[in-house]
Amino acid sequence: MHANAHDLLAIFPPGSDQGHTYAGPEIWTQRDGFERLTRAYDVATEKLVEVARTKALPELREQFGVVRRQCLDCHEKFRTPGAERRH
Repeated sequence: MHANAHDLLAIFPPGSDQGHTYAGPEIWTQRDGFERLTRAYDVATEKLVEVARTKALPELREQFGVVRRQCLDCHEKFRTPGAERRH
């Protein structure tokens, strides 16, 4: 998860909104918000890695919940509605 978090902005460079995509147009029209959420996801996944190293299961579950909320928040704002059901 964390290794891929760094690449999120590179996956959606300006101009990549052409053709078939499940990405919502807001990724490009509200770029600041998208970048803010991808940075928050990066921080959350980095902390998840740190917590996993401690092998403290309650804290790991809690941090996984934080990461999950980051994913859902971004998908809610920047993904085409219904895209998750198309896969």
